[in-house]
Amino acid sequence: STLFPYTTLFRSSYLADESLRYLFGTHEDYILAYYEAVSDKYGSMDGLICEGLGLSESDRMELREMYTL
Repeated sequence: STLFPYTTLFRSSYLADESLRYLFGTHEDYILAYYEAVSDKYGSMDGLICEGLGLSESDRMELREMYTL
């Protein structure tokens, strides 16, 4: 099977945990750098949404309704 090397690798829970941490984890420094870059380029997260993503205010409201409680 072509998946054999991967299934063998992930049988070790340590390797699986480390891989998941690498794939889905983050560090506070990365998040802060992201917000700083957004602020430098767009001024705010609202600027990123409107200018960077090209979403209108009605688009934003629709997304807010769909994805918030």
